[in-house]
Amino acid sequence: MQAKKEVILSAGAVMTPFLLMQSGIGDTHELTRVGIPTLLNLPSVGKNGSDHPLTWISWLVNSTDTFEQLANPAIFNEDLALWIATRRGLFGTNGLGQIGWKRIPGNSSIFKKFPDLSAGPNSPHIQLEYQVCSRIISERNC
Repeated sequence: MQAKKEVILSAGAVMTPFLLMQSGIGDTHELTRVGIPTLLNLPSVGKNGSDHPLTWISWLVNSTDTFEQLANPAIFNEDLALWIATRRGLFGTNGLGQIGWKRIPGNSSIFKKFPDLSAGPNSPHIQLEYQVCSRIISERNC
């Protein structure tokens, strides 16, 4: 089979560059050194990989309507049955209700000390995720 237009390859942050280089897409010098013919010289493939920090903010709530209920086998089975029957409930959510991205202004003082490592001038620096689906809400809406 041959692609007629374009192929999108996504195998994660580690495996995508590996697969591209195995296919001959990458730094010609590195590919030649290991005996892979270069189809496309892209020296940046597999370089400068970075990840973003992640932290959780937790707090106590005056409720039993939390995800921890799924540790109870009866509740787990009830929610699993709801998913199987209706494709709703906790198993129908990715755990995030809202997600957003923000870019730090280009004139921020942080860039006097550290380089901007984002993918470009329209790429975000900050990712915000909010969990807003509780067990009861998810049965109706998620």
